[in-house]
Amino acid sequence: MLKMDESSDHYKKIFVTMLLLFLLSSPIAIYAAEWAYSFVIYNGNVYQVTDEKIEQFLIKELIGEVSRYANEPSDEYHGNASNIYPIVTGYYKIDAISVKKAIAVKVDGEFIKAEYERSLLLHWGNVVQYTIPIIFLSLLIVLYRFRENIKKAYKESLS
Repeated sequence: MLKMDESSDHYKKIFVTMLLLFLLSSPIAIYAAEWAYSFVIYNGNVYQVTDEKIEQFLIKELIGEVSRYANEPSDEYHGNASNIYPIVTGYYKIDAISVKKAIAVKVDGEFIKAEYERSLLLHWGNVVQYTIPIIFLSLLIVLYRFRENIKKAYKESLS
């Protein structure tokens, strides 16, 4: 039979383990807004905007657009964002260049090259849909084990 102190220690260990698992599974957001340069974010990648203009004939299809304006250096950005261009500014594929290396940004009828800088780690907003079910299932497991221990202790107390 589990004594109250042993049971309490057991649940403390489970709680600490669950807390550590949650913290380890939580993504770390990288701040894209370094303000040392103009940037756009497309498909989880940060591109530094250059001064290089791209000729119209090298532009292929529209691949995305700015959907969020990065207005403060302390913000965590995800999705398609920019610290200089307004919402709905288009991103385009450049002929013979991988999107992993560079994209074009359409500004005032001209296309400007934005070169790949780095990839962003997962942002909490993109992972919430996966972590909530994990937390919920973990909580159910803890509650089930708690219930089973209470039932076991009750049966043993009747004996």
